Amino acid sequence: MLRVLNILLACGVVAVAVWLYELKYGVRDSVAEIAQLERAIARAQQDLTVLRAEWSHVARPKRVQDLAQRHLDLEGVRPSQIIEERTIATTIPQREPSEPVYPGDDPIAGLLRIDQ
Repeated sequence: MLRVLNILLACGVVAVAVWLYELKYGVRDSVAEIAQLERAIARAQQDLTVLRAEWSHVARPKRVQDLAQRHLDLEGVRPSQIIEERTIATTIPQREPSEPVYPGDDPIAGLLRIDQ
């Protein structure tokens, strides 16, 4: 009886040793993966900082205004173009509800055909 108990305990000790060995290397792999992810996060944060700096440089109001004046044929708003809110309803024509103007079962395809 004592011999069987000793054999079972020895097997238990070996099993625990194998389990601890696997656990140790699993933790080591997890730590390496976490370190790799932290490095990737740091690189992404640095890239984001650079991109934000570039965006603030590109989106400067003075630069955008200069580009708009150079490449777009825009004019200033004339006072005659400004209307009051209450007059909007009288200037927009009312449309009667009607049947859809697109043919077939697919309304998007019908609209695309109409626009072409």
